Amino acid sequence: MNGQTILTESVNGVPTQRVNGDALEDSLPPVKRVKVDSLVIYDVKEDELKDLERGAPCSIYLNWALSLFSAFISFLIADFASLDLSQGCNAIAVFFISFTICSGIISIILFCLWFRHRDDLKKVIERIRERAS
Repeated sequence: MNGQTILTESVNGVPTQRVNGDALEDSLPPVKRVKVDSLVIYDVKEDELKDLERGAPCSIYLNWALSLFSAFISFLIADFASLDLSQGCNAIAVFFISFTICSGIISIILFCLWFRHRDDLKKVIERIRERAS
């Protein structure tokens, strides 16, 4: 560090490091340390940590459910709007109707999955907090 030495000292039992050199000390902002009344440390198991890192999978279910429900409504409106226009091309009408039915069914399934798993992450956090009591 440009010929500067690092001095290690202890202030109130807390180890601190100070760089010997006026230019670096002037460029650093002052650090204020405030005492805290209490500090709670939670022990977390490896699988709980992985669950917290992964996040809630139910948000993906909800995103897909809302997207497919929007597609369902759009295709349903398109199906009703083109009822009398589909006499010439039955393949397109079958595709629209089948996509409408599939998107509606899949969005309902994904919404049910979201509803069932929406509190999984909260349960992991509650389990960790229960150990502290």
